[in-house]
Amino acid sequence: MNSLSFIVLPLLAISIPSLSAAPAPGKTAAKPKTTHNDDKIGEEFRDMQLESWVLNHGLPEPKSGINLDRWNASSANDRPEERGFYLEGDILYQTHPSATKSAQVGEYYKWPNAQVFIKISGAFAPHEVNIIKKATQYIEKHTCIRFFFYQPGIQKDYVDITNSHTGCFSSVGRTGGRQVLNLQSPQCVNLRTATHELIHSLGFFHEQSRSDRDKYIQIEWGNIHSHEINNFKRHDNSNHQGLAYDFQSIMHYSRFAFARNPRLPTIRFKV
Repeated sequence: MNSLSFIVLPLLAISIPSLSAAPAPGKTAAKPKTTHNDDKIGEEFRDMQLESWVLNHGLPEPKSGINLDRWNASSANDRPEERGFYLEGDILYQTHPSATKSAQVGEYYKWPNAQVFIKISGAFAPHEVNIIKKATQYIEKHTCIRFFFYQPGIQKDYVDITNSHTGCFSSVGRTGGRQVLNLQSPQCVNLRTATHELIHSLGFFHEQSRSDRDKYIQIEWGNIHSHEINNFKRHDNSNHQGLAYDFQSIMHYSRFAFARNPRLPTIRFKV
């Protein structure tokens, strides 16, 4: 195998250090973490909304790309992966063909032997390809994951990294066969976002969705667009494995994610 490096864990929320500094290649043990819990604001509404999103967000969404065109790194308070019209902003809803509804957080979604095969098929510039490779190296340094280049006819399941004009997105965990991870150029092709989306493909949700999140953060529901409330749904069945809540996690939303008023936060820290 051509080692680009990569391997996978269960569906939890990963606890990887902040990407404020450039990572170095290497490998280490992972610190898994998880996701999801909400205030009681109408379970029926959220469940109906989730069902609608599941039906409408299993395919790349062109309007996500258009919305992302309006994002400017120098002036925006949010992040590019928070601009998509997908589940939680950047999750493409796909299920493994062998999995049942109740098996979504199970063996089907894990990458065997913690080996993940990737293909970089988008029309990326050379420096963008290097950013993607650095993201895999960063994950390898902090987890047991190892990435390898996909070889047609040898591996069946792989992550196809593209850069169509459909925003930043990934499925959560292994879905079987070809699964797309999209990094729209140039907005999504930065070290933080590339790492974030790759971690989704390993099986991890967002940090602020973990079951105990209400002890650490307060969601400002009044500043969230009604059609985006479901982005803040807690995952009550998630398992954070006793690890501390990580405010600086790569998988944590920004404080201004999905804000009606971009000058006011949607997430406040309690501690």
